[in-house]
Amino acid sequence: MFLNIKMANKFGGKISIVDVLMFTWWGYALLRTYCLPDAPCYGEILTYSYLFTLYIVVRLVDGCFSIPNKIYAWGILGYAGYQLFWGYYQLYSGTSHHYLYPVTGTFNNPGPYSAGIAMGVVMALANLKQIQDKSTALTEKIEKTICWGMIIFGCLMLAITFSRSAFVVVAMMFLCTYRKYLWKYLWVLVFSAVSLAVILLCLKWGSAIGRIIIWWQTLAMWLEHPLLGVGIGGFAGEYGNQLYRFFGDASHIALFSNYADVTEFAFCDGLQIGAEQGILGATLCYAIIVLVTKKLHEKSSTLLYGLVALLIFSLFSYPFQMLPYRILGILFVAKGASGKKLFSANPWLVGVIGGISMVLIFGCRKLGAPYIKAHKESKMWAGVFHSSFIPDDYRLLPYCNDDKQFLFSFAKLLQANKRYLDSNAILRQGIKVSNDPMFWVLMGNNYRQMALYDDAIKCYDIAFQRLPNRLYPLYQKMITLKEMGDTNRMRSVAQQILEFHPKISSPAIEEMKKNAQEAAF
Repeated sequence: MFLNIKMANKFGGKISIVDVLMFTWWGYALLRTYCLPDAPCYGEILTYSYLFTLYIVVRLVDGCFSIPNKIYAWGILGYAGYQLFWGYYQLYSGTSHHYLYPVTGTFNNPGPYSAGIAMGVVMALANLKQIQDKSTALTEKIEKTICWGMIIFGCLMLAITFSRSAFVVVAMMFLCTYRKYLWKYLWVLVFSAVSLAVILLCLKWGSAIGRIIIWWQTLAMWLEHPLLGVGIGGFAGEYGNQLYRFFGDASHIALFSNYADVTEFAFCDGLQIGAEQGILGATLCYAIIVLVTKKLHEKSSTLLYGLVALLIFSLFSYPFQMLPYRILGILFVAKGASGKKLFSANPWLVGVIGGISMVLIFGCRKLGAPYIKAHKESKMWAGVFHSSFIPDDYRLLPYCNDDKQFLFSFAKLLQANKRYLDSNAILRQGIKVSNDPMFWVLMGNNYRQMALYDDAIKCYDIAFQRLPNRLYPLYQKMITLKEMGDTNRMRSVAQQILEFHPKISSPAIEEMKKNAQEAAF
């Protein structure tokens, strides 16, 4: 860092405040993780290091060659265009990554996919307005054609994905772009916006209330750990504890239980950063966003629109929890941080910068290789319960202790081989990174196999209170009481099962209710 500052001074450039804030944020993340570890997060902190390395590399390259804003803008638009093309190909070929949705792009569901399309649409909109304000020749016609294609086909794709967050993004940026012409229609626009909001809310009422619950509990989580948060990677596990406290109030069960669900994200990236990293981490993040937004406003309206589109989308969803959008975010920030050339483009200096970049890249790759390899290996025998795989899973555990699927599968493997205490030890690690009540149900099953019935019932009660719309914990509690010979309590639980109104009915629920009917009478 000191070397960079000296070289920058020598060649007339400067280190920006954004560079300092990015370094500070990365340093804070490392210190927060290793000095006060709350949850396993090897993969997450490794991703932070990868992204910070990418930021340094982009800044070095841009500082050396001063890459034009237009190259960045069209590169990001090219990514959005690729996603758009892939979506239409999926409509034609039926190769979506999710059986419930016809279009997902390169993602597993249409939510994060629509973020990229919305970003492309508003960037094309900004670029189109910029072109109209200039007088150019052939390139103007080509750029206009591409932009109009992105806007028209992108809006059609957003109608197919039916993402409310994407609709909000495009509408807000359209109004911002043409505010001078639309101001006289203010009351018409306000009425239309309110009407559209009510319609969208009614169409997806359950989803909307579910997100409000998540935001409510995430904010409560942050308020309970205001300064340092619950720890990077700790959101999912702590959210389960928050739900347990929330549904401790019977009135909350009656009003909200059918809208709650298992989640890995806060559906608001700004809130999730605050909950995990506290005021210190959130302040650094928000300061970077404000400074970069201000700089992009001065440099490129197209890049500004792209970043703002993702930021608005992140208020209602989780784009910045996905690696592609994190990489795009780094590109936006790096370009916003750039000013004058950091370095003179002397051949020897270009070689030094290239060498530094390679060392950083390969250093991160070496650190991440064992983690990536372990996760690939763990998927090879997931669901296989032969005892010979137990040593292999213990070998992978240090690298996969932040993977809820690996931990649950490993716990089931140990349970299948009657190693119940070991299974529960793994499940206790699992509840640090997941709010799925099935971890508690499996723990209760282990206690029941050891005839520790009271402990088993406690686990089932915790599982049910975390998500009172799940019937399975009650069913397991009924079976345990039957094995204990506690007929009165068994019948009481059986009656509770019969009165239960499931969120989604299924043959398994009907079977459980049938067994409860037999137990109750």
